[in-house]
Amino acid sequence: MSTDLMDANREWMRRPADERFETLAALDAAVSGRKSQSRTFAGAPQRLQVSRSEGAITIRAGEYDMRPTHYGFGQLAQLAGAPAAYLRSLPAELAAANLGHGLSRAETGDKDGKVKLLATFDGGQLPALRAVTSTSYGRIWDADVTAA
Repeated sequence: MSTDLMDANREWMRRPADERFETLAALDAAVSGRKSQSRTFAGAPQRLQVSRSEGAITIRAGEYDMRPTHYGFGQLAQLAGAPAAYLRSLPAELAAANLGHGLSRAETGDKDGKVKLLATFDGGQLPALRAVTSTSYGRIWDADVTAA
């Protein structure tokens, strides 16, 4: 059992500060805040515009410019049919061009041909594109789990 506690403590210490919580109440407050600042919307992947801004990839969906998180970028890359690790190794301009090309030809497998985007608008520079899923994806928010 002490090995499990040591492993858990080591994992906790390795997390970035915004993922480290000393109490369940602090965790609940953080995930509830993220839920209240998040929006989901659907769109065709072929209509997503990919560009490079300040050395990073930017995704435009409708009226929103968003910067994908590591996880969101991986989901975009999968949808585009390109290995995320490879795209991450390219200069941003080249990665944006390859990602944009893949998304322009993407097939979602959903009958409506759309994807569901999850973005967090936390008052930062650009909203964070956190996830790209099928429109039939059912989301369980972290805040719903911590509230229980």
